[in-house]
Amino acid sequence: MYQRLLGNKLEDMKDEDWALLHRQALGVIRLTLSRNVASNIVKEAPKKSLMATLSRMYEKLSTSNKVHLIRQMFNLQMTEGASTTEHLNELNIVTTQLSYVAIEFDEEV
Repeated sequence: MYQRLLGNKLEDMKDEDWALLHRQALGVIRLTLSRNVASNIVKEAPKKSLMATLSRMYEKLSTSNKVHLIRQMFNLQMTEGASTTEHLNELNIVTTQLSYVAIEFDEEV
């Protein structure tokens, strides 16, 4: 599937095998998404349009996206019974997403 995602068809690969890899790659992408996200992209068949739709949804530098991520960070609380590692992983994910939308915090924050 890695070759399919890169778009690098091997010379000796049959068209049927290439099409199967395409369907498998789309299936893996769709299965890894939550239900509410998957419902937004259910009609996107070609891999490129699927990835473009996901990019438009989540890679925007919009103000609402920035506010959502900041709220998510400041409202992040460790759940009862959760491990410290899980909590720190969640924090790292949010801070990484914030850096993707060009929001950096100084050490004091």
